[in-house]
Amino acid sequence: MTTTNSPEKKTVKKTAPKKAAGAEPKVEEKKAQTSLGMKHGKFIDYGYYMLRHIKEQLGEDFDLNAALDAAHTYDENWEGQHEFVDQFMNTHKDVRKSKRDYKQARKVADKKAAKEAEKEAKKAARDAEKQAKKEAAKAEREAKKAQEKAAKEAEKAAGGASESAEKPKKKATKKKAEE
Repeated sequence: MTTTNSPEKKTVKKTAPKKAAGAEPKVEEKKAQTSLGMKHGKFIDYGYYMLRHIKEQLGEDFDLNAALDAAHTYDENWEGQHEFVDQFMNTHKDVRKSKRDYKQARKVADKKAAKEAEKEAKKAARDAEKQAKKEAAKAEREAKKAQEKAAKEAEKAAGGASESAEKPKKKATKKKAEE
């Protein structure tokens, strides 16, 4: 231990004792593994949690037992679980790439679907506008016909009184012409 005295600070440095050069390092014997380790066990627990969550979301359409078997959740042999988790860990980079590619493909598909939906909406709006114009023109024609018909009937009614007086005269003149 060394001490530094200065008017501002007083610090104490501790030095670690040096190991003897002749000391042999201890070698521990590895015990045979009898169960799945914590690191791998967490993956299995997460798989169980995830599958239960999916089951809650999908309801009866999801076969939980088959999914739990596929995720090696209840394997009797812990070595099978260990191998399954190691397989994931060894292909983790590929899994991440696949996940990223899937996300990108889904994004492109969503954009394409949105564009197609927008196109269909514009087409439907155009068709609706054309149909409205046709119906407006039809209503206008019908109104014009009704107006012409009303005008003819009014003319007929107004002219009908004068014609009714003239018609018998014509008939009378016709009769006189025939005699």
